[in-house]
Amino acid sequence: MTTHMPIPRRAFLAKTPCALVLLAAPALSYARSDARGQRRTYPPIPPAYRQVAQSLGLPATILYGVAIQESVTVWKTVALPWPWTLNVRAVPRRYTSYAEAVADLRHVLAQGVRNVDCGAMQVNWRYHSDKLRTPTLALDPWHNLTVAASILLEQRAATSTWFDAVGRYHNPADQGRADDYARSVFAHIARIEHV
Repeated sequence: MTTHMPIPRRAFLAKTPCALVLLAAPALSYARSDARGQRRTYPPIPPAYRQVAQSLGLPATILYGVAIQESVTVWKTVALPWPWTLNVRAVPRRYTSYAEAVADLRHVLAQGVRNVDCGAMQVNWRYHSDKLRTPTLALDPWHNLTVAASILLEQRAATSTWFDAVGRYHNPADQGRADDYARSVFAHIARIEHV
């Protein structure tokens, strides 16, 4: 079984495959804050977020802002959503590789646990297993982004604003929690560098 113990940052980065280029390339050399610790900003939107958003017709800032809210991983001067993230019964787990994350998701599901948020967008298995389909697809970065984008679009069709749609992505049943979540996502969006 794969462990989900904390991984030293250097080892974590060293094991990161080149496939993340489309997901994180702009972030790899981007400073989040200055030496005095001024308010953090986020790197420009990576190409994968732009491509998925454009193909489905939603703002890339919305997709990327939700990913920052859900799975951001911070190193000294780098912050980016991490695609191999699970949240099992409210306990976050990050993995050095796709294979490790898939193996643990399979293990958790085999134990009967269904409250698992998957991937960079933290799509919940209990509510969206029909869209995620399999552990291998649930943690495939492109598929995960596409599923999340489709959920955001479903929520947007049920509301009048992107703010409300983002809140409902997190919790469609509790307006207070939805609003708090949306405020946080939009605060992240305001700090994304635009180039």
